[in-house]
Amino acid sequence: MYKTLAEITPAEQFALMKTLADAFDPTIPVGNHPINLQMALEIDVQGTIRKSADEEYTPTISIPITLALALVLEKAGFQRENAKALLISAMTEALTLDPKEKANEHIAQRLKDIETAMTHVQQITSALPKQSRKGKTFPKLHGIVSDRLEDPDGNFNPMADMVPIGKD
Repeated sequence: MYKTLAEITPAEQFALMKTLADAFDPTIPVGNHPINLQMALEIDVQGTIRKSADEEYTPTISIPITLALALVLEKAGFQRENAKALLISAMTEALTLDPKEKANEHIAQRLKDIETAMTHVQQITSALPKQSRKGKTFPKLHGIVSDRLEDPDGNFNPMADMVPIGKD
């Protein structure tokens, strides 16, 4: 049974977008590309979508580091020069580490009591305000997309030139 775009559910909309995204893998060259496209497609999508609940997290990756450093130095007061020297030393060391070397192993070699140090880091991160993010979506879809709705004789043939797509 065919549905119009207005009739499909949000999960079906997601399946449609995912199926179309998997059907095409264009490499677009640099530049401005005007688009004027009208196209009729036959799309058959089967499978399931599992959606997780929204979750709270500590946004450590999205902390604006320059602003955070400026605030630390401003709050350090008369210890500002010492705090600046510590930050420069720690950041320089972190930048010069071999990316293949495990950071925890490096820290463990440098610290006498890694558990205490990690407890301090966890106290800092757990004190940060939590943010909410949308739950993850796990699609298991198989789709077929065709842009040829008629056979060479002009008869409607939705199975002509079908291209299977999707991932297990």
